[in-house]
Amino acid sequence: MSAVNSAGSQQAVVEAALVLLERMGLSPADLATVPQDRPVVPTFAEYVPVVSAAVSAGTRRAYGSYWNRITEHWGSRRLDEPTPSEIRQLMVYVKDHVVARRNARGGRSAQEHLVAALRCLYRRAVDDGLIAEADNPARKVAKPRRLPTTRRALPDARLAEINQIAATTGDDPELDTLILRLHTETACRRGGALALRPRDLDADQCLVLLREKGETVRWQPVSPTLMACLAEHGRERHASPDGQLLRYADGRPITSRRYDHLWRRIGRHLPWVATQGISTHWIRHTILTWVQLKKFRLRRRQGVRGPHRHGQRGWRDRDLRPRQRPRGRRRPGRADRGTPPPRHPGTVVTAMAALTAGVNRSGATAARGPGGPPVPRTTGLAGGDRSAAVPSGTRAVRPWPLLVLAAPATAEVFSGWVGIAQKTGFGLVSPLPGIWPSLHLDTAITLPVGVEAYAAYALRAWLAGGDSVGGRTRRFAKWSAMGSFGLGMAGQVAYHLLAQAGAARAPWPVTMIVSCLPVLVLAMGLYRLRSVACS
Repeated sequence: MSAVNSAGSQQAVVEAALVLLERMGLSPADLATVPQDRPVVPTFAEYVPVVSAAVSAGTRRAYGSYWNRITEHWGSRRLDEPTPSEIRQLMVYVKDHVVARRNARGGRSAQEHLVAALRCLYRRAVDDGLIAEADNPARKVAKPRRLPTTRRALPDARLAEINQIAATTGDDPELDTLILRLHTETACRRGGALALRPRDLDADQCLVLLREKGETVRWQPVSPTLMACLAEHGRERHASPDGQLLRYADGRPITSRRYDHLWRRIGRHLPWVATQGISTHWIRHTILTWVQLKKFRLRRRQGVRGPHRHGQRGWRDRDLRPRQRPRGRRRPGRADRGTPPPRHPGTVVTAMAALTAGVNRSGATAARGPGGPPVPRTTGLAGGDRSAAVPSGTRAVRPWPLLVLAAPATAEVFSGWVGIAQKTGFGLVSPLPGIWPSLHLDTAITLPVGVEAYAAYALRAWLAGGDSVGGRTRRFAKWSAMGSFGLGMAGQVAYHLLAQAGAARAPWPVTMIVSCLPVLVLAMGLYRLRSVACS
């Protein structure tokens, strides 16, 4: 009897459980799918080495010190224990105890990197199934807003001072000047110079292979002088083909500490370097700005029109094409002649290749390279090779001497044509009788305007350079310009002879020729315009 009561009570419990599951929207099958063995959430001391071994060397170098700080404070705690408020408390602690460097911004970058290191850690914990995505506390903490950079392009005089100090001080001036020359010509980052190997040098074409952050690989043109010095440096300091190229005098490869030592030494001799926190990246920024300015001026000299200030109101993004007017509200004027933005992804290779296109790359060497005595001017791309790499533009011809010469000639020609027009029947006429009787026009002005204007128009087509004017059109412009100037001289001679003789009227042959000039000029102008359009 007791067994029957026990079985009945168990059935009642099961039914009650089923009713409860039904109200919760679950079924017994849902309970069976729940994993029974969940992984144990590790502590920070256990999980940080796992993540550190799984990331790249660059990520490990950027986040390693912050992971050490996290392990120091939360090493024995599990990953699911810290809250967003505790992360913010750790951010304040890191900001207060940050190591002040030359380019310090008050600890904001340290806070930003701490949050990035925690997000990297928790993102891999979510991928490993240790915590749920909703339990990630690092996602609920915002990064500090990054302040605008204080970096700017260095003037030529300042860059020359830096090169002068690097070449005349220190225990290895040859190495320091070679480093500065490499960064000046290639605008590479510090990691790209440290990763350079002897096998990355193409001496025949003067190219170096740069491997920089983000696994970026690019072939960069350099000057023959720099290529010869890099190859000689590798040979003298016994750099293996697959080893690092830049080395100390005893053969040891340099590290980023060499850069720190270099800029501290320059800062001791040049106080403004230490005050502004000048570093190698300032040289990169300077060269990129210089290249963009050179490209912009080259486009303007070649007649290229188009928008370059993409952030300016009224401009639209569009490729630059020759003789192309912008589709914005304003036309290029004085306000549009500024320097383009210095930062533009992907411009280093093409710009530097264009600037070094004129360099002779076959077996060119130099007796003295960056490691030799400093030259008076070492600024700009390729230092002493700038004249070979970047041809300087011709100086613009000023128009004022022509204006001085043309003013008296214009007055004389104008008065001569008006005078002979008055002697051949040109004068006041009413072009709209019955419509506008009070309107009068002196037709004597038509001769100087028509004949001399066409002569200048044809002369421009005759002397135009390039292939903009065809051969047939150029020949017609040549002979018509010479004929127009000849008619002009004949008209001046006729007027002065008539004026000297005291004649009130010109002879009929002169009157006939002068009367045909306006129609003849119109016909030649139309033919000249049509021939230019066809050519």
